Amino acid sequence: MARPHGWIFVIPLTAHTSYGYIFNRDVSSLGEVESDFDAFLEADGVSECEQRAVIPFPNFVHRQIYDGAVARIGNAAAFMEPLEATAIVSAQLQIGMVLHLRLNRSVEHLERDSPLVNRFLINNILCYGLFVGWHYACGSTYDSEFWRYARDRAWTKFRKAADPELVGCDALRKFDEMIELISQPVIGKADWNRMCGVPLTSYAQISQGLGH
Repeated sequence: MARPHGWIFVIPLTAHTSYGYIFNRDVSSLGEVESDFDAFLEADGVSECEQRAVIPFPNFVHRQIYDGAVARIGNAAAFMEPLEATAIVSAQLQIGMVLHLRLNRSVEHLERDSPLVNRFLINNILCYGLFVGWHYACGSTYDSEFWRYARDRAWTKFRKAADPELVGCDALRKFDEMIELISQPVIGKADWNRMCGVPLTSYAQISQGLGH
């Protein structure tokens, strides 16, 4: 749920429910965030909290996820801010690719294969990043400093950050193609299964919800 200083996630588990407030320390003070969080929890009927902590989440992508001997999986490979819940599917993809190579490719192909695996996995995470950034840029009715920062400062740098010359893969081209597709009045059946990190249906759903 979007809030003035970021957004709140709610995860119902077996014995308790986890709440988290994602915010930007450079934009909002901890006091402002805690005040808004408390108001939200009270409105949601939360009378007590078992534990509360402030945890930094530095976003990154490792440049060598797989080197042939060592595979960095999950948060060791990359961390993408959790708005779109990409962590589990990223780990599954990383494990699946490494196992496929180790079980189905001879060792003499390793030197050639590992750079291709790295490029594919990095490209996939950058596709996630572009999707999440696009959502942030368009994603709130709040006219607050946090959301203005996301729209006017952070998102305006996405072409430079995903420049194919710098990152060595084509996430930016794929993202541009998806935005072009959802801008069309009708999407042909041949394009229904297109992906850029997430399926075309996800782009269409977010686009409709944001009024893009």
